[in-house]
Amino acid sequence: EEPSNKSHSSSEGIAPPPGVHLPANQAAPSPTSSDGSSSIAPPPGVHLPVQQTGTPGGDAGRKPAAGSGRTRAEASDVVGRFLKEDSEFGWKQLSATVVPRFAVSQWTLMSKSGTQLDLTCFNDGDHFMRFKERQRAFREVFWHTRHIMVSKYNFLGALAFDAYICLLKAFAAFLPHG
Repeated sequence: EEPSNKSHSSSEGIAPPPGVHLPANQAAPSPTSSDGSSSIAPPPGVHLPVQQTGTPGGDAGRKPAAGSGRTRAEASDVVGRFLKEDSEFGWKQLSATVVPRFAVSQWTLMSKSGTQLDLTCFNDGDHFMRFKERQRAFREVFWHTRHIMVSKYNFLGALAFDAYICLLKAFAAFLPHG
């Protein structure tokens, strides 16, 4: 699996992890926010066109990905594709951060229509795999907690849990970046 960004919406929701079963009449919530973005995963079959390597902004490490037949791109190259002047969306960069300790480069972009996009590019496969494991563990706890609420309080438990998540997202949206 390759790194993803927040750029899709899904009407199907997210399936709980293996071993967590929702009641038949309880659909999984869609993790999309009001702007249609999602911080969970891209839809099935959607993959980013590049794999990250090297250091942000440098040309070191540009080589074909092993067995993939693709050329690896620097994180700055990926963002550069969004920032091209002839882009139909007219993206502009609001902020950029490099976190060498975690081999991560992060950008916040805004389209001319006001849509905000946060991009995170991993420059090291080991760091990305650690991130994926933490993400998997988070999803497992998330779905287990929701399942407990549904088991104990039925539909009202699901509503309370989902409302709490919406509140967390709303508060996070108003926190200053950086």
